[in-house]
Amino acid sequence: MSYASLNRIVVDLEALRANFALLRERLAPGAGVLAVVKSDAYGHGLVPVARALAEAGAWGLGVSEVEEAVRLREAGLRCPVVLLSGLVPEAAEEVVHHGLLPGVTDRATLDALEGAAARADRAVPVHVKVDTGMGRLGFMPGELAELAAARADRWPHLRFEGLYTHLAAADDPADPLNREQIHRFREALELAEAAGWRPGLRHVVNSAGLLHFPEAHFDLARPGIALYGAHPGPVDPDLPLRPVMAVTSRIISVRDVPAGWPVSYGHAFVADRPTRVAVIPVGYDDGYLRRLSPGARVLVRGRPSPVIGRVCMKALMADVTDVAGAAPGDEAVLLGRQGRYDIRIEELADRAGTISYELLCLLGRRNQRIYRGAPCSG
Repeated sequence: MSYASLNRIVVDLEALRANFALLRERLAPGAGVLAVVKSDAYGHGLVPVARALAEAGAWGLGVSEVEEAVRLREAGLRCPVVLLSGLVPEAAEEVVHHGLLPGVTDRATLDALEGAAARADRAVPVHVKVDTGMGRLGFMPGELAELAAARADRWPHLRFEGLYTHLAAADDPADPLNREQIHRFREALELAEAAGWRPGLRHVVNSAGLLHFPEAHFDLARPGIALYGAHPGPVDPDLPLRPVMAVTSRIISVRDVPAGWPVSYGHAFVADRPTRVAVIPVGYDDGYLRRLSPGARVLVRGRPSPVIGRVCMKALMADVTDVAGAAPGDEAVLLGRQGRYDIRIEELADRAGTISYELLCLLGRRNQRIYRGAPCSG
């Protein structure tokens, strides 16, 4: 047994389904959920999470990589799988073969998909992305009229099913760019409709947009981070999201050091009293960022214990002086609840000067995952 076997990501699928239901309740009537499971479901595990969301009633699943979409098909998921970030033209054959739903951001990809669809003699649905202010991927709004007018002649095997965009600042609802982007999207829709194309599936909002801009729910919403129990912006006490990921390990050593004794690299921490130091085999190689020290906490025997010294590649140290009986083998909770205390991902992200998305992806990357929560019945 290695120290790595002591580290676990616990994924609560029941909490995932509860968050899904909570967000769906916030949707405008008639809107569906395109659940975002890209980047290995934000570190929670692509296939188990996708299966739970599909069973819970998601219209479809959103990914970034063709490889992830193919994994979902190979796992037996038959709902729409949308490639939200576009694709390289060379992937067109694979997209058509597996019945994926490509988000298209340029004409070269449309041409490649047309060729692959013609060779397969299939009608392939596509969603067109319009750049309303993100400045990353998509057609400019002024290009849509020409695109709409040319679609039947130039791309006869493609079914232009959807139009979508992405909000750049939805986690700050007061930012005027949000409503400017929504306005530009409506203008793009008008251009498309004037040219004879009326998209049947329009989608704009991510998690934050779903919560703050109900006028932009349109036909689909694309929640991601909120599904996993993290707030997309400041924590809202009126939105009882349940954290889906917990991170636990075990203490491998407890040692007593005198006042004046340094702990970890660079002597960034020097004990100001006789101190009991617990060593936990989790470090930045496991996704627990070096920037989390000092200031982060772990939970041992139901008590918060400060992380001291610099986080190492494969270890961190915690001050357990005030935790009676702390000993090797005790569970240490780095993210999640133990007793009456909990550590949320927002706390860690704030301490590390980053966002919850990054930490969830990193923590889920290397550690074994355990899934809790009975499968859905329908």
